[in-house]
Amino acid sequence: MRRWVYLVTGLIAAVIPIGVQAGVIDGGQAENSNTLLLSLASLLGAGGAVTAAHHTHRQIGEGLHDPPLSPIDQMQQSAAAVVAQANEAQQNLDRLREMTSTLNAGSLAEKAFNELQ
Repeated sequence: MRRWVYLVTGLIAAVIPIGVQAGVIDGGQAENSNTLLLSLASLLGAGGAVTAAHHTHRQIGEGLHDPPLSPIDQMQQSAAAVVAQANEAQQNLDRLREMTSTLNAGSLAEKAFNELQ
């Protein structure tokens, strides 16, 4: 939308002096057109400021402008995740040990059974 406004105002700004030189537009009309063109440009500038304020507000809501966390704060926030991962690793290791001992016991029982026969 802004691109079209820029193109139209640029076209109007170029056509007005040509129209005055060709005699199609008299001086009073040209002055009124220039005033209208300046008003549109001012409105466009205000619209740009409002658009920037809207986008900045949305970015603040998304946390884009929050200050970065200090290393201590980062460590505190990630400590719970590290502990959870360590607990999960310990549980996996315990399961692996249990499976290994079950397999070893099965193998020993099988060897003993075979030796008895």
